[in-house]
Amino acid sequence: MKNLIIGAGNMGEAILDVWFKSSILKREKYLIIEKNKSKLNKLRKKYKTIEILNEIPNFWAGDCLYLFVKPQALDEVAKEIMRKDIAFKVLVSIMAGISVINLKKKINLPVETLVLRAMPNINTKEKRGITFLFSNKKQSIISKIAKKKFLSLGKIVWLKKEESMHIATAIFGSGPAYFFLFYKILIEIAENSGFNKKLSKELITTTAEGSLLMCKKEKNIVGLIEDVTSPGGTTEAALNVLNFENKFASILKKAINAASKKSKELSKRK
Repeated sequence: MKNLIIGAGNMGEAILDVWFKSSILKREKYLIIEKNKSKLNKLRKKYKTIEILNEIPNFWAGDCLYLFVKPQALDEVAKEIMRKDIAFKVLVSIMAGISVINLKKKINLPVETLVLRAMPNINTKEKRGITFLFSNKKQSIISKIAKKKFLSLGKIVWLKKEESMHIATAIFGSGPAYFFLFYKILIEIAENSGFNKKLSKELITTTAEGSLLMCKKEKNIVGLIEDVTSPGGTTEAALNVLNFENKFASILKKAINAASKKSKELSKRK
């Protein structure tokens, strides 16, 4: 297959790193487009065997076009794709909130063009990501891309309804950031309580790793919380603050709803 990849931001580069290390980029022909000069030079040093340019070639023709750009860049990218008159059979987009219909309209795609939406998360860097997938026509070539390329990033989950992509993005696409924020806050509290920076991170990391391992083994999460919580003890005192008037859960739900709302807003952009 002949492939064109436009963009290599944080998520795009994370995907490319896994594909390069997994030899996926070596099995087919790839052309990567990156307009940022410093990023372009970095990519050329990293992927020496892959052709990398700063703009789309005129009349490029191939099998698959990957859009690894931010949603806000779609208008500019779509105009360049049409101006350069490129041809492809499958469009793969990782842009949050941009629906199949909007992609077809923006790029003026032929009716027969297959579109695959993919929503990976940053845990892709460790091959422990989750990628949600939706396609307008789930044909063999789409399944091949999903299995050979996105399965290499971690787990894949097919969505029956495109509308489900909004909440999937809000919980699982953005999810790592919620964990990172909680992790960061605990480290800062440890530092402010007298532990040095290095030890604070080491101890909070060990606590997180152990807790996640226990979550994986135990189905009853409430039971795990109860195991740590002694009546009248320190953990109970802390949880009483977090759970007061259900504020902790309410804030988290509000944050996730805000992310989902933003995804829907992006889908309605004209």
